[in-house]
Amino acid sequence: MNKYDWESRYRGGNNSGDGSYGRSGQFKSDTMNRIVHEHGIKSVVDIGCGDGEQIKNFAVELYHGFDIAPTAIDWCRQRYVNRPGFRFDLAGSVLVEESDLVMSLDVLFHLIDENEYHQYIRSLFGHSEYVLVSTRVIGNGLIGTHVIHRDDVAEINRLVKDYTIVDIDLFDDGDLGLFLWKRKPRPTLTVILNMWRRPQHLVRQLGLVRSQSMLPDRVWLWVNGDPANDKFDASSFGFDRVIRCGPNIGIYGRFALALLAETDYIAILDDDIMPGQHWFVNALRASDKNNAICGCVGRLVDDTGFGWGGCPCDTLVDWVQQSWFFRSEWARLLWREKPYSLKNGEDMHFGIMAKKHAGIDSMVPKQAWSLSGSLDPHLGTDAVAVYKQPDHEDIRSSLIRHWMSNGWKPR
Repeated sequence: MNKYDWESRYRGGNNSGDGSYGRSGQFKSDTMNRIVHEHGIKSVVDIGCGDGEQIKNFAVELYHGFDIAPTAIDWCRQRYVNRPGFRFDLAGSVLVEESDLVMSLDVLFHLIDENEYHQYIRSLFGHSEYVLVSTRVIGNGLIGTHVIHRDDVAEINRLVKDYTIVDIDLFDDGDLGLFLWKRKPRPTLTVILNMWRRPQHLVRQLGLVRSQSMLPDRVWLWVNGDPANDKFDASSFGFDRVIRCGPNIGIYGRFALALLAETDYIAILDDDIMPGQHWFVNALRASDKNNAICGCVGRLVDDTGFGWGGCPCDTLVDWVQQSWFFRSEWARLLWREKPYSLKNGEDMHFGIMAKKHAGIDSMVPKQAWSLSGSLDPHLGTDAVAVYKQPDHEDIRSSLIRHWMSNGWKPR
């Protein structure tokens, strides 16, 4: 980002740009104030405050804005002269102090030089409990002379190991997001993959799991007996554990395996699930915030579905399907009562048992682009899909009636 270009822009009477004004500016302002309120933030450092428009309604006690353009700093000092808790300094003129929150809004995509980009990211972290960054969720490449869209979330998670995402807010179609990181030990994760009659998807699925912005500590594979899997050799895939079950014992075996995980969290994926790069981060955020089992899709008892084709907001459901992200200690809840059927309904049984015995909800997190839990939902519509079995719906309807008559109360 060229210092003199921005100084010339402000000296010519121009503002910080469209991102600080209109609906986009209002979205950022609303999100900033919500985060300040929900997380008890009293002090904020803003690295790239621009003309100060973005903070005109900012409800925080202490604010320190930095910018590289002297004219912008002069404007902000004049504009906020009556806000005693607000001060502004030229970037690099004073040390960045400790604060509750450091934020960077609409700065990263102006950093064209890679070294400057990486240096700036590192400068955001280490001075505060929280860091708030606005970024585009999709798109890579140079646009014009001073804008480049990268996968900033992945790059931040690669460079910064002692912070984790705890809040996400998406604007309109989901390509613009505000991401909140919190300083805390990185949680550990075991991923359990399942192989039955779709071995052709494993290579891609494993690649997506191993390229997550929240990298798993263990990746296990459960192989159910089937002629399609007889010649499968797992030795070259680098799994931490492979369990082969001679006969096909069905859908519950992987959930029994989950009882052996020693990590903080477990993610179980059906063999047709292709997670976006930030799915685990997204699911972790939603699970922690809402005390919920999270999945890429889910349903209410009236068969209303959520997550197919994305999800605009965190949505509570009666159970999630096709993928499950949850705290390891919750794995035992599935076994509190005998499943109604071992042939069908493991998704329903887990959600029902968690709610009935521990008050734990099920949730489909907000999803778009790389935050999605299922990039190719059509993969689950092939001839071997369980839902195409002739008695599928009858078993699920009976299961619902059984558990409602035994104390379960759906949403």
